[in-house]
Amino acid sequence: MNNEEEDQLDLLLREHFADALDGQLGKAPAAFAELRSRQNWRIAGIGASLAAAAAIAVVVSNFPITDRTAPSIPSDPSGKVAIAPVEYRTAWQSTDSGTVYLDADSPMRSIHRTQVEVVEWTDPSTHATIQIAIPREETVLVSLNSY
Repeated sequence: MNNEEEDQLDLLLREHFADALDGQLGKAPAAFAELRSRQNWRIAGIGASLAAAAAIAVVVSNFPITDRTAPSIPSDPSGKVAIAPVEYRTAWQSTDSGTVYLDADSPMRSIHRTQVEVVEWTDPSTHATIQIAIPREETVLVSLNSY
């Protein structure tokens, strides 16, 4: 490239950039002022959030703490701890639900299990009974050989 071509290219680039960028002259101070005002609002919002959290912490810390002691263990007149009998029972049933296919090459045997656990406690002084039944169900897949 010779000097005349370089000068012509410089002139074309100068005109292009002048057309594209001259409209932006003087807009930077306003843009920076707007950015600064947005940052001020963010800082104010963060400050308000921290103040609210501090106020909540003060209110919560002034609540009275209730006494959460464990219930007393029953004892007989001699002062010995009376051990109440606890009964634990489990009942279950398994049902073969047949063959299922996860995909064309993966046969599985599906077994459905139902189980109930029962815990029963009797208060020795009042003879009141508390019974808790916990049901459980599960499906077990057992892989089968495909030939």
